[in-house]
Amino acid sequence: MNIFVIFIIGYAIGGISTLLLVGLTLVSRRERLSSTAMERMSYEIEHSAW
Repeated sequence: MNIFVIFIIGYAIGGISTLLLVGLTLVSRRERLSSTAMERMSYEIEHSAW
């Protein structure tokens, strides 16, 4: 019975850690894409022929 409780607690902690890791990865990817778009826009503004 004790092994079962330890397994359930470990499974819950692992699930929470996985969700946290996936969330941080998605936020990081979104930040990287938005900064790339801003850099591209500023490059186009700087190099545009007025």
